[in-house]
Amino acid sequence: MLEIINKESDAKNGISSIISYHFQWILKNPDWALFLFQKRHSFNTIGIENQLTALNIKFANGISEWFKIHILSGKIQQFSFDLIFSLLFGPSLEYTRFYLSNKGGKINDDAIKSLINAALSSLLK
Repeated sequence: MLEIINKESDAKNGISSIISYHFQWILKNPDWALFLFQKRHSFNTIGIENQLTALNIKFANGISEWFKIHILSGKIQQFSFDLIFSLLFGPSLEYTRFYLSNKGGKINDDAIKSLINAALSSLLK
């Protein structure tokens, strides 16, 4: 995902790409998605958890740098990174949980567009 976001010079396109990529990955990797969202805490996964933590830190550092550029340019609101991350991913992650637990969510263009619009509404100036 960092490769995709770093190619985006436009804040709106970048945010849209992040959310689109998330759902494309879920659809292409349903078993991994189910494991990461629901099953990984059921197993003794200390080694995996350490690797996932390292990947998440790398991702967070990379995406925060991208956001800093757009905050400084005045395109994105100046929020703390934890708030940016929550506004960017919170609704999409919750929707993914519904989808993976078969409790509703259908991943389709309308759902993705709605989640993109929610993120854009809360993050863009």
